[in-house]
Amino acid sequence: MSESYIQVPRDSTGKKIRTIEETVGPNVVHSKVVKISGESVVVTSGQVRALTSGDTAIVASGFVQVTTGVVRALTSGDTAVLLSGGFVSALVSGTVVAKVSGEPVSLVSGTGPIRTQEFGYSKDVVSGAVIRNVMSGACILHTVSITDRTSGYYMRIRDAMSGALGTIIAMPYAQTRAVEPCTLIFDCIMTSGIVIDTSGATWHATVTYRK
Repeated sequence: MSESYIQVPRDSTGKKIRTIEETVGPNVVHSKVVKISGESVVVTSGQVRALTSGDTAIVASGFVQVTTGVVRALTSGDTAVLLSGGFVSALVSGTVVAKVSGEPVSLVSGTGPIRTQEFGYSKDVVSGAVIRNVMSGACILHTVSITDRTSGYYMRIRDAMSGALGTIIAMPYAQTRAVEPCTLIFDCIMTSGIVIDTSGATWHATVTYRK
């Protein structure tokens, strides 16, 4: 079915019809704006825009774009993009990209909801005089919570894949035996990984991070 248009008599003083001006082929035409209150919008192809909070846009194929609200992609291969705020879920499969706090999120398979991991971190406990490979590969170091130190002086926090090499980004130091429990907050990108080096000293700490 091809798209077309009809022309209506000129009316410069009568009722006004809300339209969207667009070019169809060689012609500039006006499409009438339809507002559906409290209902879902369902299309088989093309583009759907839900511009108000709480709207739900459902598309079988094509592209869905909303500013707020809920987006559901029903068939494989659909792409749903959330511009700001709201919630994104894919009910069957496909790819969902949500620009939430600047972080892209992709759905591999299965059903939604999509969780962006804005909260929650992996953890590892470091105890004794060790060289601990907490994480190998690029990641985010969130915190290092120091609970105790029984001997030695230094803890070296390295941006490294493994071993006692790599860039030292912090080096907590304790001159006396007693150490007050404390938490060091980093929230920094580690390009190679996280290594906690307490060789020559005995520290006890918990590291939180995100892949």
